[in-house]
Amino acid sequence: MQSKTYILASVMVFLLSAGVAAQEKTASTSAQGQPSQPANVVVFRVPSPTLVSPVGETMDISGQKSVKFSWKPAHTPYDVYCYLFRIYKEQDMCQKDAVYAEEVSSLHTEIELPTDLFRDGGTYTWYVKQVNNAQKLLFSDAVSHTFRVIKK
Repeated sequence: MQSKTYILASVMVFLLSAGVAAQEKTASTSAQGQPSQPANVVVFRVPSPTLVSPVGETMDISGQKSVKFSWKPAHTPYDVYCYLFRIYKEQDMCQKDAVYAEEVSSLHTEIELPTDLFRDGGTYTWYVKQVNNAQKLLFSDAVSHTFRVIKK
């Protein structure tokens, strides 16, 4: 048992020196009452991506058919697996209430959406989370931005 503890400590030291934070997660339950992850799984955090556009207080989409959201990936020692992209009405960032949600390929750092998703005067929050492995145990904190839509 001591060797496992030593290996885990060595891995933690390596990851922390590479700019990756770790936390132990206990089992949480999803809306269906099923555990969303096994109990006592160590989840590592990587640096968050940077939002590029839109980042202003308002977003004027008058006369446009689509709007582009873009971000820069965070540099980590791990390959990016995907990005979790979400748009919420107001600042209610509950997963089941997303206006739009997509798992974006690691090959893309932007997404184009139809302006039909947005109402004039509405307030929306968009967020991106970077995932660095297929098991989704190595990911960033979400970064988000709230804006008001102008659509005439």
